[in-house]
Amino acid sequence: MGGERFRCLVNGRPIFAKGAHWIPAHSFVVGLGRTDYERDLRAAVEANMNMIRVWGGGI
Repeated sequence: MGGERFRCLVNGRPIFAKGAHWIPAHSFVVGLGRTDYERDLRAAVEANMNMIRVWGGGI
């Protein structure tokens, strides 16, 4: 029956996705530099995340 299970496949193989929604940290893209993005992405890696969904409504 449909709707009972959800799987995320990458190259035909199921993966377990652990991640978060990325909401822009600044209203203007130029307000952030490489070190800002690196800090935030490194924190995600340290939390064992392997997927980030970027919210496009803030840009």
